[in-house]
Amino acid sequence: MRHRLLFSIFLSVILIVSGCRPESKYPGFSSTYSGISYKLLTIGDGEYYPEQNDYVFVNCVFKDSKGKELNDDLLNEISGFKTFQLKNDVDNASIEEAISLLNAGDSAKFMIPVGNLISSAKDISELKSQATSKLKNEDITVELKLIEVYKEEEYTKKLEEFEAWSKNDNYESKQLQAYFKSNGIKERPTKEGMYYIPIVEGKGNLATRGHSVLVHYVGSFMDGREFDNTYKRKQPLDFVLGQTDQVIKGMEIGISKMKRGGKAKFILPSHLAFGKNGSSNGKIPPKTTVIFEVELLLVN
Repeated sequence: MRHRLLFSIFLSVILIVSGCRPESKYPGFSSTYSGISYKLLTIGDGEYYPEQNDYVFVNCVFKDSKGKELNDDLLNEISGFKTFQLKNDVDNASIEEAISLLNAGDSAKFMIPVGNLISSAKDISELKSQATSKLKNEDITVELKLIEVYKEEEYTKKLEEFEAWSKNDNYESKQLQAYFKSNGIKERPTKEGMYYIPIVEGKGNLATRGHSVLVHYVGSFMDGREFDNTYKRKQPLDFVLGQTDQVIKGMEIGISKMKRGGKAKFILPSHLAFGKNGSSNGKIPPKTTVIFEVELLLVN
């Protein structure tokens, strides 16, 4: 735990050297010299603070000063799970500075002036110069978790390795078999190729095409990292089975095997999930098997 005290010590030393430590206007928060207010939420086990030109894998949630999650075109482009490079000076009251104050595994809440946030968001966003925002002149709440940090050369090497295995059609199958072996899973795949593992038997009739269903789910990778969780959002998913472009194919197949009140785990190879290109928002890489633990709340 000793090295994890460095988060506070690191900031304190910088501010002492730079001058008087500024006070935050937000109760329970501290402030950096550049004007970011921050509060550490959880402590990871990383020992390296990101620097300019490093690549980071983060999960960002943006909220207004009252705690309401923002629906902004620009910030939507960089919200959720994202990997990007820190291109700018990290001492500029931006989202990049906020990231630079964390180690891998840390999460924190930041209050960042909207102008600084938008400026750095435009650099990160794939929309680039077309990205605009209509946010008012206020501080934006950024709930941020730093998951991984890569030096530029390390990230380049990982990309090269990924391109190599992505050309191998057997890679995903080998990963699946390793997962089954390490977790003691013996279920056979359905005719469609998914693995359906019941947890709680529901009641009533099976959900079928045309039914409106309400589900809670947790989506994760095979290494256990979550990429989506409706329980945490407190917002179950409501959709009609059989209607196109609502959920991935594997979710449709799996839910059609469930009854109201039931719970099950779906192990979905990429052809039933996000395919050879991955998800459009960049959360799910190409040719990636995903796992959903699903609770069927209602069937109408």
